[in-house]
Amino acid sequence: MKKTNTQIRQARLPWRFFIIILTALVSWPICAQAGLLVDCAWVKAHLEDPDIRIVDVSKTPSSYEKGHIPGAVKVFRHRDLEDYTSYPPVGYPQKEQFLALMARLGITDKTTVVACDDNRGMYASRLVFLLRLYGHSLDRLKILDGGKKAWKAEGLPLETGAAAPVKATLYNPMKRKDEFLASWQDVYREIVQEQNPKAVLLDTRTMEEFQGDRVRCVRGGHIPGAVHLDLAAIVARDREGRWKDAADLKHILKKAGATPDRDIIVYCHSGDRSAHAFVIMKYLLGYPRVRIYEKAWLEWAVLQALPVEE
Repeated sequence: MKKTNTQIRQARLPWRFFIIILTALVSWPICAQAGLLVDCAWVKAHLEDPDIRIVDVSKTPSSYEKGHIPGAVKVFRHRDLEDYTSYPPVGYPQKEQFLALMARLGITDKTTVVACDDNRGMYASRLVFLLRLYGHSLDRLKILDGGKKAWKAEGLPLETGAAAPVKATLYNPMKRKDEFLASWQDVYREIVQEQNPKAVLLDTRTMEEFQGDRVRCVRGGHIPGAVHLDLAAIVARDREGRWKDAADLKHILKKAGATPDRDIIVYCHSGDRSAHAFVIMKYLLGYPRVRIYEKAWLEWAVLQALPVEE
């Protein structure tokens, strides 16, 4: 018996549904990571949105007063984004410090935060990492690709002067995600002692620092077993500092041996470049297992019993 057109269409529906579901499942890891980077047009369109807070984390603190995106609030990296109560003061803020910062910036756990800087996204990444450390939803975190340099290059308006006061807020943090962090004991055991083939220790400082030619604290060199990748120097695709696309970044990391199937610990001198690498790997590329050696080279070099290579 010959089927009617209606019967044929109905027979095809389950297959079409199956294909749609399969396509969604295959593409989910990519889609889940989408939206971290936003461009100037997106930020401009949301300047008046009360649920969005633009945070200026510029390299030079005085640059905020000289010009910032309208409505942005100011964060000073070496006061607001580190634990100044401990030594070395490069660790991430403790809960009380974090809550005080959020209150001053007018940020709640429901706020969409747009981080921007003038340093290729490095300091913006540190802020994003800090917010994730205390459970801020990833879909409410953005980085302005190219930062203030891209904003200026597009001729968009800037405000000058001190930040306008904002209404203090209450932030409801989740339990701190300490699984994002590694201690010197973790690094020593997994990399130096066990030489775990499933693990990779990524040193994101300059080659001069890695080789010990540039010494910025009591000792120079690198942690034995570390692989060098100065990601901050090569992440940008243009003079404004916009990031290279995901395929290029994944290729760069793969050449260094940092692939999604490995347990990755990343470190630098004081936690900025490692936060940058963490955000790229985990939230742009979707790597499942990435940690930051929180106290970084400043701690390792001071602990004289720990080995160093040059």
